[in-house]
Amino acid sequence: MKPGRENGGKCVKMWEDECAIFKCCEEHGAYFCGICWEFPCEYIKSKLSEWDKNGVYRLKQLAEEYREQQHKNK
Repeated sequence: MKPGRENGGKCVKMWEDECAIFKCCEEHGAYFCGICWEFPCEYIKSKLSEWDKNGVYRLKQLAEEYREQQHKNK
């Protein structure tokens, strides 16, 4: 399987039908949830805490790096 964006969010076996986080990002027009205007929403805070207790912090860092890279590419 191809990773996320190339195949509509169907990037891992557990999300073969649809990745809820990918779908949410698409609905909000965000490349990833860290740069969504609603970040961190209750859904992502609760889901990330199940997988990674530092997930929100990591996404904030990733968002900063992404914004810096976008600024450099202008």
